[in-house]
Amino acid sequence: MHLRILLATAVFMTLCLAGCQATPSANTQAGSQKTRPVTAAEAAENRERPFKEAQIALEEYRCGTGSSEAVLAKISELEKHARIFTAIGSYSYADTAREHHTTVAFAFAEEAIKKGDLDAADQVYRRLIEFYVGSAYAGIRDRARLGIDDIREARRGTK
Repeated sequence: MHLRILLATAVFMTLCLAGCQATPSANTQAGSQKTRPVTAAEAAENRERPFKEAQIALEEYRCGTGSSEAVLAKISELEKHARIFTAIGSYSYADTAREHHTTVAFAFAEEAIKKGDLDAADQVYRRLIEFYVGSAYAGIRDRARLGIDDIREARRGTK
């Protein structure tokens, strides 16, 4: 089952990266059933969209108009992108996806600590430690551990 999902994801991402995926609603030529391939610029925009949406959700959370659940959902989506790009061997896209994921995750966790949402921050830091395994990601894990230490300190101060 897992292999089938991974294979389907790899096929989808390969099509997207190759710029061969077309969406009839946006790409159908007037009066015909022909579709045009997605341009490189559109593909790049599609890859950036989850990061931009996560940044908006994070800003709304900072301002008090958004929820932690909305940001956590966006962080989860960014993690999925990092996993998919790595799985299909697209390492330059994987690096960008990882940078997007960790940027939003750390920013959210730090903001959640400021707001006293310690459980949400703890969840994010622990997930970063679980997700980024291997020596190449030691810096990410170390930073997450420091965040967990900050949470412990904050909890001591509130008890």
